[in-house]
Amino acid sequence: MNIKNIPNMITLLRVALMPPLLYLLLEKNYVPALVIFMIAGASDGLDGYLAKKYHWTSRFGAIADPLADKLLMLVSYGYLTYAGYLPLWLFYIVVGRDVFIVSAAYSFHRYFGPFDMNPTLLSKLNTVLQILLVTYVMYSLVFINIPSIISQVLIYTVGIICSASALQYLWIGLRETSMRLKQQKEASDDNQ
Repeated sequence: MNIKNIPNMITLLRVALMPPLLYLLLEKNYVPALVIFMIAGASDGLDGYLAKKYHWTSRFGAIADPLADKLLMLVSYGYLTYAGYLPLWLFYIVVGRDVFIVSAAYSFHRYFGPFDMNPTLLSKLNTVLQILLVTYVMYSLVFINIPSIISQVLIYTVGIICSASALQYLWIGLRETSMRLKQQKEASDDNQ
């Protein structure tokens, strides 16, 4: 194994943790589910840190890492919403943002070619808050007597930050699309 593939292996480990996580959640076995979720959440930071610090980046990692993150959120928020621990509107915001980003990135790539964009600070904050909320809710399922006001604050904060992040990506996408269309028009005008 090439040492430069360690971030990719960590990403694949995160994906491999999703079926056991979902199984444990469905069985209401929250202690090991919480442990698996925390490992998966920590692995998200670790693979990114290693890839950047040691320049162990790859095309696979650039695609697989955010998809693994989205899968983790889909499984976690899907179950917690299904079980009644998170509101349906929050599930729609979290999953809707991810579907929007993936769809927009695919469409952009298809029509304009590659567009390398690093996650924004707001997007990173969104990911941290989403993981924090799931950790908090799962923690409260294991250890009772946690004030619900904290979960309400986290729920609304995640909803607001997630929506703001979606709008930020929309703005970035529209700006980049406008720039690419302008470049295409200029290239077309030069050829005439």
